[in-house]
Amino acid sequence: MSKPPKHIWAVDNEPTTLDFALAYAKLGWYVLPVWSVDGNGDCRCGRPSNESGHKPGKHPQSKLVPHGHHDATISEETIKDWWSTDPNAGIGVSLAHSGLIALDIDPQNDGQESLTRLEAEHGVLHSECVAKTQGGGEHRLFTAEEGLSYPGTLDQGLDLKHHGYICVAPTLGVSGDYKWKVGYSPLSKSNPAKPSELPELIKGKARAPANYSLTEENGVPIATAQTFDDLRDALKYVDADDYTTWVNVGTALKPYGENGYKVWTEWSSGSDKFDAASQRKKWDRDIDNPHSITYRSIFKMAIDNGWVGKFTKELEVIAEGEHPLSLQASDHAGAKTVTVFEYIFDDFMSTGVNVVAGAPGVGKTTLIIPMALATAHLCPAGFELKPLVRRNVIIITESVVQVQRVIYSLCNWGMTGMRPEDFEDRVKVIQAHRLDPKIVAQVAAEYKEWTVPNEKANGETYDALPLVVFDTANAVFDLENENDNAQVGRAMAYIKQSFLGFPIVIVSHTAKVLGSGESDYLSPRGASAWTGDAHGVYTVFKDGDDNHAPRILKATKVRFPTTFPELTFDVVTNKEEHKNVLGYNAEIWFMHSVARVLRDGERAQLKEEIKDAKESEQWERICDDLTTLIKSDPGKSRSYYERMSLADGGVKASQERKERAIDNLISSGRIEKVMLDKPVGRANHFLRVDVVVEDSIERGKYAV
Repeated sequence: MSKPPKHIWAVDNEPTTLDFALAYAKLGWYVLPVWSVDGNGDCRCGRPSNESGHKPGKHPQSKLVPHGHHDATISEETIKDWWSTDPNAGIGVSLAHSGLIALDIDPQNDGQESLTRLEAEHGVLHSECVAKTQGGGEHRLFTAEEGLSYPGTLDQGLDLKHHGYICVAPTLGVSGDYKWKVGYSPLSKSNPAKPSELPELIKGKARAPANYSLTEENGVPIATAQTFDDLRDALKYVDADDYTTWVNVGTALKPYGENGYKVWTEWSSGSDKFDAASQRKKWDRDIDNPHSITYRSIFKMAIDNGWVGKFTKELEVIAEGEHPLSLQASDHAGAKTVTVFEYIFDDFMSTGVNVVAGAPGVGKTTLIIPMALATAHLCPAGFELKPLVRRNVIIITESVVQVQRVIYSLCNWGMTGMRPEDFEDRVKVIQAHRLDPKIVAQVAAEYKEWTVPNEKANGETYDALPLVVFDTANAVFDLENENDNAQVGRAMAYIKQSFLGFPIVIVSHTAKVLGSGESDYLSPRGASAWTGDAHGVYTVFKDGDDNHAPRILKATKVRFPTTFPELTFDVVTNKEEHKNVLGYNAEIWFMHSVARVLRDGERAQLKEEIKDAKESEQWERICDDLTTLIKSDPGKSRSYYERMSLADGGVKASQERKERAIDNLISSGRIEKVMLDKPVGRANHFLRVDVVVEDSIERGKYAV
C-alpha cells in the first residue's frame, strides 16, 4: 500500500490511503477513488497532461466508478476492493451523498479578497472542519439541508460545491497535496472536527430544485435543423454535471443519430466530468430506450430552469394541434426594400446588446461615459462621432462617484460652457445592486417610457429609446457562476428579449491573458455566452506601455458593417484641491477621454508622434539634468560628468546619450568649455555654467 506524505498524517502508525478512505466512510462520508499524479505531476490515468479538456489528477477512476461520484459508497468491502485494485488512488468525497457543502476558496482567482469583503459585510464564514487544497486555497465544510440546492458560487473565487465531489487528504494533485488544516481535521483522535452549520448568508441562497417533467405523450417527435439550434440554446440552462440529467438528455437526443450525439457532446463538454471515451461508450452501448423521453422534454427542463426562449410559446401551439413550422402565407414585401441599420454611434456600434471588455484599470468607465453622453448630444462642439439620433442615457454602475467625476471633468476641461446640472434631464446614474437578471429585465418597461422625440425628414416624429449602460456585468447581474454558459445565456436572453430595440452596452472585464495587449488576444471574462449571444463585442486596451498612452476601442465581433474598425481615445487628466471629510486639503485627480477616428495609416503615424514626443521629452530632461549638475559642481572635465548619475528621478541615460547631450549644450551655448593652459592629468579642459573662474585659480582644482 502506498503511504501518504508525512505532513498530512492524521492518524498514527503511518496510515495508508486505504486507512484514510475507511476512516472517512466511518464518518458517513461517501468516498470514491480518483486518479492521483506521479512524481512528474502527470496524471496516472495515462492521458497526456496537455490533452484538450483534461485536468491531471482529481477525476474519478471510471473503470471502478463508471457513474463518477454517484457510485461513491461507505461500504467497507467495496472500498477495500477499490484500493486493492489501485493502492495509489486518491480519495474523493461525494458531497450531496454525504450531506456536505464545501466552500472552495481559490486565492489564485481573487478568492481571498472576495472572502474578506463578504465577511466584512456578513460576518465570518467559519467552519470547524477545514482542509488546505493543492493550490493553496481552502475547503470549508458545512452540513447541508437535504432536498435543497445551492448556488455554484458566492463571489469571484468563492465556489459552493454540493452536487459534485471534492478531493481530500492524502490525495496528491498537480500543484501539491490535500491536507487538513491543523486543529480542523475530522480524523483527529483527540479532538475530531465536525462540519459546521451553514452560515446565514449561504442558507439564504438555498432553493428547492426544479421539478422536471420527462414525459412525452405524442410518440416519436420529428426534429428539424431549427429545433437543434433551439436545443443548443435551451441546454445552456440545463446542468451537465448531474448524471441522471446527462443520461436523460442523451436519451432524448438518441433518435436523431449523429446530429443528436453532436448536440449532446457539445453540451456535455462544458462539465469538468466530461470524458470523450465514456461519452461515446454510453451513447453506443447503454442508451437503448430512446422513446421514453423526447427533445421536447429538454425544452421543458430548460423552461422550468428559467429559459425564456421562443420555443416556450411553440410548445403551447403544438398542444393545440398546430405545428409552428407548418406552411403559411409569406409576405415578401421586406425583400423589396432596403433596411438601414440603426446605430448608437454612426457607422461603428449598432443598436442591440454590445459587450465592451477591458482589463481592470484600463479606463473602461472613463472611455464609455463620454461616448454614452454623446448619444444625448452632450459632447464638445464639432465632435465627429456625435450620432444623428439623440437619446437619453441610463448608466447603471457599481461606482456612481466615478461617473460623477468623469462628468465633472468633462464640464471643466472637455465641454466648454456645460455644467453638471445640464445633464439632469438627459442622464440618469443608478447604483448597481447585483440583481437576478429576471429582475433587471422587469425595469425595461419603465425605461421604454423615457424616449426622446427626433424629427424625421418627412416631418414626423421618431421616439428614440434610451441608451442603457451596465457597468459592469458582474456588478449588475447576480450570477452564481459567471463561467456557466447556462446562467450567462439566461441573463443575455432576458436582456435581449426585454430590452428589444434598445441600444445596450454591457461593460465587462477581460480574461487573464499573456502576450500582446491587442484585442485579438483578449476576450470578456466568464462564459462564452457573453460574446456568443451579443450583437457586438468590443475590446479596450492601451496603445502602449505608458499610463497616458491612448486607449483603443476595437470592434472584435459585429453583426452590422462598420466604416472603421476602431476608435482612439486620448486620456485627459487634471488635478484639483478639495476638502476631505476632516476638512483638510486633498488632491483629487479627474479624468475623461476624447475619442478620435483614425483612418488608414493614422494610428501608426500617431504612435510615431507619441514616440518622438517621448524621446524629445527625455532628451530635454537629460540636458536639463546635466546643466544642473555642472552648475552645482563646476570645473570638471566632461568625462567626469559623463560618468556621474543624473539628478534623482532623472531619465536614465547611457554614457553615449550624455556625450551627445554635452556636445549639444556646448554648441548651443548653455555650457562653456574652458581650455587649460596646461593639462591636468589627461584633461585639457573643464566645463562651467554661468560661473566666473579666475585665471589665477590653481588648475589642479579643475578637470579632475
